[in-house]
Amino acid sequence: MVKEHGQLRLNAASDSVLHSAARPAAELKLKEAEEKLSKHRELLQKDEAILRQLIQQELKKRESLKAAEGKVARLKEQLLASEKIVNANKTLLKKLQEQVHRVEHRVSIKKSQIVKFQKEVAQARLAAGRVPKRKQDSNQLLPRKLQRVDGLAPGSERHFAELIAQKQRLQQLEAEYALKIQKLKEAQALRHRGAASEPPSEPLPVRTCTPPPPQNQPPPPPTSPFSLPQPSLHDLTQDKLTLDSEDVPEGEDHESESTAAPTAAAAAAAASSAAAPAAATATGTRRRSSSSFTKPNLDQVASTPTKDNNAAKPSKAATASREPSEMFAGLDMDTLKQRYQQQDQLGELLLRELQKVGEAEETPPAGKVQLSAVEVDAVSSHSGGSELKLVPFEPYHSSLLVFRSYRFSPYYRTKEKLALSSVTYSNAIEPKKCFCRFDLTGTCNDDGCRWQHMRNCTLTGNQLFQDILSYNLPLISCSDSSSSEEIGASTEKYMKKLFGPNKDRMGSDQKAVFLVSKVNESKRHVPPFTTFKDMRRWRPKPSAHTDLSAEEDSEDESVDRSQAPGKRVEGSKSSASALDVCVTSEDRRYFISETDDISNLETSVMENPCNTQLWIKLAFKYLNQAQTSPAECLEAALNTLSRALESNCENPEVWSHYLSLFSRRGSREEVQQMCEMAVEHAPDYRVWWNYLDLDSSFEGKDYVCERLLQYLLNEASAGVTEKLSFQLMEALLYRVDLNLFTGRMESALAILQNALKSANERSVADHLTPSDRSLVWLSYIHLTEFDCLPSSLCSPAESGPSRLVSREHFLLPWRTRQDISTPLHILVALFHDAIGLCSDETLSPSERTLACMPLHTNLIFLNKVLERFDEGIELCESLLELRPESCALRDALADLHIGKGNGDRAVSMWLHALAECPNNAEVFYHSCKFLMAQDKCGAIMPLFRGFVLSFCEDEQSQRNPVDVLRLILGVPAEGIPRGSVIKKELQQQLGPQMPYLHLVHCRWQWLHGSAEETVDAFERALGSAMQLEELHKLWMDYLVFSSSQQTSSQSKVFSDLVQRCLSTVPSRLQFPFNPAQYWSCYRFHNKVVNLYLSCLPHSQHAAVLERLRDAMPNNLELGLRFLRQEWQDGNCERLKFQARMMSSNAPKCLATWKIAIAVERELKERSEVRLLYQQALHNLPLCAALWKDVIPPHVTLITRKHLTATQQ
Repeated sequence: MVKEHGQLRLNAASDSVLHSAARPAAELKLKEAEEKLSKHRELLQKDEAILRQLIQQELKKRESLKAAEGKVARLKEQLLASEKIVNANKTLLKKLQEQVHRVEHRVSIKKSQIVKFQKEVAQARLAAGRVPKRKQDSNQLLPRKLQRVDGLAPGSERHFAELIAQKQRLQQLEAEYALKIQKLKEAQALRHRGAASEPPSEPLPVRTCTPPPPQNQPPPPPTSPFSLPQPSLHDLTQDKLTLDSEDVPEGEDHESESTAAPTAAAAAAAASSAAAPAAATATGTRRRSSSSFTKPNLDQVASTPTKDNNAAKPSKAATASREPSEMFAGLDMDTLKQRYQQQDQLGELLLRELQKVGEAEETPPAGKVQLSAVEVDAVSSHSGGSELKLVPFEPYHSSLLVFRSYRFSPYYRTKEKLALSSVTYSNAIEPKKCFCRFDLTGTCNDDGCRWQHMRNCTLTGNQLFQDILSYNLPLISCSDSSSSEEIGASTEKYMKKLFGPNKDRMGSDQKAVFLVSKVNESKRHVPPFTTFKDMRRWRPKPSAHTDLSAEEDSEDESVDRSQAPGKRVEGSKSSASALDVCVTSEDRRYFISETDDISNLETSVMENPCNTQLWIKLAFKYLNQAQTSPAECLEAALNTLSRALESNCENPEVWSHYLSLFSRRGSREEVQQMCEMAVEHAPDYRVWWNYLDLDSSFEGKDYVCERLLQYLLNEASAGVTEKLSFQLMEALLYRVDLNLFTGRMESALAILQNALKSANERSVADHLTPSDRSLVWLSYIHLTEFDCLPSSLCSPAESGPSRLVSREHFLLPWRTRQDISTPLHILVALFHDAIGLCSDETLSPSERTLACMPLHTNLIFLNKVLERFDEGIELCESLLELRPESCALRDALADLHIGKGNGDRAVSMWLHALAECPNNAEVFYHSCKFLMAQDKCGAIMPLFRGFVLSFCEDEQSQRNPVDVLRLILGVPAEGIPRGSVIKKELQQQLGPQMPYLHLVHCRWQWLHGSAEETVDAFERALGSAMQLEELHKLWMDYLVFSSSQQTSSQSKVFSDLVQRCLSTVPSRLQFPFNPAQYWSCYRFHNKVVNLYLSCLPHSQHAAVLERLRDAMPNNLELGLRFLRQEWQDGNCERLKFQARMMSSNAPKCLATWKIAIAVERELKERSEVRLLYQQALHNLPLCAALWKDVIPPHVTLITRKHLTATQQ
């Protein structure tokens, strides 16, 4: 038992020893197994990720495969249809070829017969001793010599006698015809003498560079027809005489001036056209009976504001003898000919267009000193003239500064005073690579941007040392083939060896200077000849930026896994544009949304179908696909928007995008159906305007505009807002302008009258706010006076019906008493009716006066033009009792007093205004401005002190009022405590008055301060916040002050100030109630140009206007003034070029087309006139003014088909 027990113990001990010895091996195996498991798990995860990517790629490929298969099926169907069409065309072509051969054979036979008959006729006439009066066949190309049949020798005396006799007979016949033509013209002139005399038609202007002669210059006398040396080569087949036509107009060629007796066929045709006047009368009756859908009223000249009815009318006999060609599409051709002859000359047209936009040339202010010619040269030197100008001396700069190796010259640091670390010369810029425009204007957030950035081009300290040592790489034991890493390591070793322990005690520039000296020594350069002329083989590279995103890198690896890790796949980005000019969804400079991919967007819109912005984003994603045809992109975008409309049929934004895209593809009827569907489901103002823009015919636009007005009236029945009132006014004036643009003056007046007054129900004007109602009434008065709507309401770059861009008040463009065409009692009654209907009884008297202010100011202006000063003064004083703070009324009252000759009463009126409005900075500024204009500057001092100290707690204080005003404006002033000086009850009123307080401060410095202090006051005022109108006043005061300080040294300062004003004052203004749209307004800029030109001699105006025109190419008014200046200077070719440029920059502007056509007509370029008419009608197809000029026979540019299509 004991032995067995001991044996068991021995076995257990041995087992424990064996188990302890095998444990490390087992643990090692376990660790290896775990490592294998973890590796396989990682590989499994990678494979699963790759599998997911491959599955996604497979899905994409399946989708693209399905699309390709569908495309192939469609192409097969198209191919079958095309083959059928080709076969049908082939059979048709064979039939046509057979017919052509038959007709050609028949034509050849008839030609031979005609030649034979012509020979027989010619021989018979020669035998009878006659010559043909005219060609028998207009298709005969050239007259040919006929062989004589009498057997005369060509050189015999009888032959010459026959020729002489024949020549004499021809001369006699030609003289007889000329005498008959002259007698017929005299008889025609006598027949028309009883009517009102027409102005004599002027001869064609010669191609010259001077303005045309005066209108009353008599035409040159006709030459005698009896002294012709030889028979005329004139083609008598074109000599068709019309007894009732006017004289030959200017545009006629000289070949059509002679006429012949009417033939029998012409007489028969004239007899058959006796019913033409009746048709014209019926047409006119239909036109007068209709108010909207009528033909253009071509019997009344709508382009001229004067209502002259004394124009000559053709007699009944002349009307009865008209030929059928004189009535074309129901239009009186003689009236059109007469209108064409009465067209304005080029100079008159330029002046009239300038007056329309309110930019007529102004005379320089009295007493204004003009700049000398030497001073103007400095101003106009930027206009690109070829003359050499003297330049002042400047410090010398070496021309070697363009080379980087000039850094090794000692003059680089001593004379140029430049540091070796200057980024201008020490940089890593790649010359053939573009800079990132986002980095240049701000910050680029794209880590994978492929363009250059300044942060990567700036050299660090070590890179600067490498850049200097790269001029002699053997100095650091390197060569041109060494890598950048080797050169960097060698530079580090060389710097440690060269400087040793003093390396950290020296600055980078000091080390760079020492390295420059070492390089010069190693190259054995002797100063100052140290510039390197050999090209470097190695130079520092820009600091490496991160590669593109991991997704792109993974795609590159999937394409070529054998690519080296450090390399990038060349050519993969070769298709990218060299100019990064637009921001797309692939641009990573901004935050990337997860919905940027089409598949993700599709998922998002399915999850949230009511999110219209996602639908619109997806539609434009489809529209801007790079590798898809435009037609397929458009189809996909329309499909997306149609799906969006299924869930959002009442959203106007989606409908607007859908209609704009659908109009690219659908026909006119289809687009109209979709517009009807849009306004049915989403009746919104934007959708209605889209409908209005997409319709191209007059009837369609007028019908849609009428429905839009009805929709807005229904909306306004619940309550009128400012926005809804403006929309009503905009739609109403659009419809009126549409009728005016298409020549329907009577319809336009009827529409506006019905909108202003209605006998049965509330009119459109009753749904407008009082201010908008007064503006509509003023537009109606403008229409009755000038036959057009005011130009200040719409953009000058667009003629015809367009959206309103401004709600500013305006004055009617009367200049003299003769400009008023309406009888005075009717005109005054219109103003009183307008004021009565625009006065809202729910408002206070002051508010009613403010709402009707445009009507009041224009009525006052009417009294001023008519010199009815007493009536105007009485009206102004009655209005000032209600609105004493109105500076517009006080300015008008002062003008009336001055016009009457009572300047003292005007001064007392302003002093009384200061007493009525003691703390009003605007009133005080206008009073100071008036007193300075009347040379009463001495009265401003006590007024200024009382005005400024009225803001203080102690009004009897002895403080300097200028210091108090500076304290209010925040300008540092000495001797004024920072405590409470201003009255507490007035502190809140100072905020809105700060702009006018700045203006008052500038005026005070102008009068009592130095030039430097005044300039400082104006500059401080320009840095403050103010409205655009106040900014205009400030700049105008600044420029007037600067122009009054003109000296030989200040002329350049004034010119720079003008340039600064024109470039900084905003000209891009928002549409009312539509901040997403802008228009260009240059009214203030043109006032600045007028002031600037008044300070220059007239000889410099053309150069300055050209320079300003280049700086403001969208300034239409400035362009018209430049054209008139070129016309006055006689530069016809430059005028032609500039007119063409303006018509291309503003294709929707009628004035530019009229001027371009008038220039070509002045230069007698008839083919160019035809081409310009075609281009103008393409851009303005509804313009009646163009069609009136284009229809006359001698300027025929269109066919009956085109005319009929455009009349719709």
